[in-house]
Amino acid sequence: MIPCLFHCPRGAAKQAFREVVRHHVACAEVPKHPTVDIITYNNTKLRFPIEDQAARLGLRLHVVARDYRPWSWAAKISEPKILMERMKPPKQYVMLVDGNDTIFTRPPYVMEIQSVLEHYANAKILFCPTSADWPPNEACRRFERSLSSSTRPHLSAGAYVGCVNTILEIMEWIEERRLKGLLCFRGRFDDQLAWRQAHLTYYPRLAIDTEGLLFNRFDRMYIARDTADKYIL
Repeated sequence: MIPCLFHCPRGAAKQAFREVVRHHVACAEVPKHPTVDIITYNNTKLRFPIEDQAARLGLRLHVVARDYRPWSWAAKISEPKILMERMKPPKQYVMLVDGNDTIFTRPPYVMEIQSVLEHYANAKILFCPTSADWPPNEACRRFERSLSSSTRPHLSAGAYVGCVNTILEIMEWIEERRLKGLLCFRGRFDDQLAWRQAHLTYYPRLAIDTEGLLFNRFDRMYIARDTADKYIL
C-alpha cells in the first residue's frame, strides 16, 4: 500500500509529482470513515492543490498564516499553535502538512493513524521521513540513523500527525528556545531543525515514519523504475 500522503520538497522529483498531484486531486476517494483535522500554511494569493483536494473530499482543512508577512519558518510553529490552543478536546489528532508540496493519496482516516502510531511504539507524534540530513546537524543525523536502516531515516517537518496536547507541549518547548535565539541555521530559526532537536530530546514520544506507512518523500529514490504509475493507481 502506498503512503497516505506524499511530500515532494525542494530537490525532489517535481515533474513526476505534478502528475501524481493531478490524479489524486481529481480521483482520491471520498472519506468513508472519520478523518483528522488538517492544518496547512499559505500566505500567498494562490490556492494550493491540497486545498482543492480537501474541498472536494470534504476534509476539515485549516489554512493558517494567511497574513504572515514576511514569511519565516517561525510561522510553522506560531500560527498553528494559536489555532490548536482553541481545539477541543486537546487529545484529538491533527495533521500538519506543508501546503505547496504535499498531496493525499487517500483520506487521513483516524483509525489508520491510530494503528500506525501504535505500530511505532505508541508514539504521540509521527513525522514524514526523508533521505536528507537537513539542515545538517551531526547529533540529529547520528541519532536518526541509529534508529533505522531505512534509506529515509531522517525527520521531515513537511508532514506530521499527532495528539494536539503533545504537539502543543513540544511547540512550547520550541518557542522558548526560539525566543532565546536558539534552533537556528545560517542565522535564522529553522522549524525542521527545531523538530529534529525535539525528536532527539523527546524520543520515543516523537517518531519518524521510516517505513512509509502514512507519509513518504516523493523523490527519485521512490520512482527508481522511471515511472510514477504504480503510485497513481
